[in-house]
Amino acid sequence: MTTWFPQSPRESEPLFYFRGHPVDVSLFLVFAHIATMLLCFGLIVSDHGAWANGLSYTGLSLHHPFNIILYPFIHNIASEGVFFLWGLVELLWFGRPVEQFIGKTSYILLLSVMTVVPALIMTFIPPISPALNLSGFSTLHFGLFLTFALIYPDSQLILGLVTKWVALGFLGVYTLVFIAGHNWVDLTWTWLTAITAWEAMQFLGSDHLTQWFHNWQTERQASILQKRREKLEKKEQDFHSSVDSILEKISRDGIQSLTARERDQLERARAKLLRSQQKN
Repeated sequence: MTTWFPQSPRESEPLFYFRGHPVDVSLFLVFAHIATMLLCFGLIVSDHGAWANGLSYTGLSLHHPFNIILYPFIHNIASEGVFFLWGLVELLWFGRPVEQFIGKTSYILLLSVMTVVPALIMTFIPPISPALNLSGFSTLHFGLFLTFALIYPDSQLILGLVTKWVALGFLGVYTLVFIAGHNWVDLTWTWLTAITAWEAMQFLGSDHLTQWFHNWQTERQASILQKRREKLEKKEQDFHSSVDSILEKISRDGIQSLTARERDQLERARAKLLRSQQKN
């Protein structure tokens, strides 16, 4: 598997141990998000919410150069509500398997790329950039779920739902919701994140969903060709059977007993036999 950095046994090890418990990147980020949510909550209830809002990403700025990395950690619990908790669940359910599969270094880079690249591209899209105000981790973690689906497309979620169809379903529903609400910023953000996740997995050589799609196309084309061959073979067998029955009728009742349709079929068989002899 191609990776940004050579794999080593240390890549599958946790970041550190806390009181004997392993702490991987995903778990560390869960605690980091909880800490920053509580910090933002404290600022909001103390009427200093503008400080937190100042860390949202609204475009490249010399005064706030790190906002393009920090904005996923800016949380407004009043607007996020239970979706904040769901984002943490996503990070553990889907982030951990991705981290274990590609290694912690590539995992950190993957999250960084999915954070920076969509925001950076949106900065230079004129219809989008004036309304740009990114914060929170919902879109980033949706990209993480798509990454999980690319690696484990046939895995099953709750109720036996297959991951690849759930991922495509969510992407489709989000698209319809954002278009219906004329929410072009979130629409662009979601699709750029999805494309970034796909490109990153292509680079890592871990895009099993695309490989599955190519295999499905190959199998489908092979199935179509097989059905065509079987159809032609059956048609050929039916043709020979009908000719045999006509010849039996001639030997039994004479050629004058043939109908116009049977004579035409016999003539076509004769022409086909002559063409076959000429080719040989």
